[in-house]
Amino acid sequence: MQKKIFRQHYGFLLIFPLLFFQTNQQPADNLTILNHLASNLMSKIVDQVAPDATDEIMIQSQSRQNPGNWWVENWLVKELSRRGLTKIYVQQQKSFVNGATIEFLINKLGVTYLPTDNKKYAIRQFIINLDVRLLDGGAGFVKSLDNVSEQFADTVQVNLLKQLEDKSYPFTSAVAPMNQGIRKYVEPFVVMATTAGVIVMFFQFRSK
Repeated sequence: MQKKIFRQHYGFLLIFPLLFFQTNQQPADNLTILNHLASNLMSKIVDQVAPDATDEIMIQSQSRQNPGNWWVENWLVKELSRRGLTKIYVQQQKSFVNGATIEFLINKLGVTYLPTDNKKYAIRQFIINLDVRLLDGGAGFVKSLDNVSEQFADTVQVNLLKQLEDKSYPFTSAVAPMNQGIRKYVEPFVVMATTAGVIVMFFQFRSK
């Protein structure tokens, strides 16, 4: 049985450096936060690959239809380049002796908005979750496979949500939470209407 060399990284990172320090300042935009999470995640993946500067690295995505595919590939290339590697290939069929192939599948990537008790604020939940498989470059055997993840959450004003999105990156956008002021009155009404309907049907059935 293959040993897992990638470690899962779950949990909400509620405290970040000054990048996410928010008082009266404009909160960090969604792409900035996702970039920070990607930087952390790719660093951990490449740490486990432990490549030598002379190695050849192949990056193969299993998420070709996902809008975040190109973005994840670029982050892997950035991290490998930062480590001094120059022989990096993306989505190519190439054989080599020294190096590795990194295959990844995007399970979750993006932001979700959740309501709070205060209708003026919403919770932003960010997540990047990948399945990663590492193959030996020469023999092609599977060295390891695992699931890796990075998450972050904060609270921002609802009227700022659209300003924090980037239309060039679909995964930085999400549906705004339902207005709590309306929801507070609608939900009890729906429950009452449903209950009344069940009672009416019950008596109609009894009368037949």
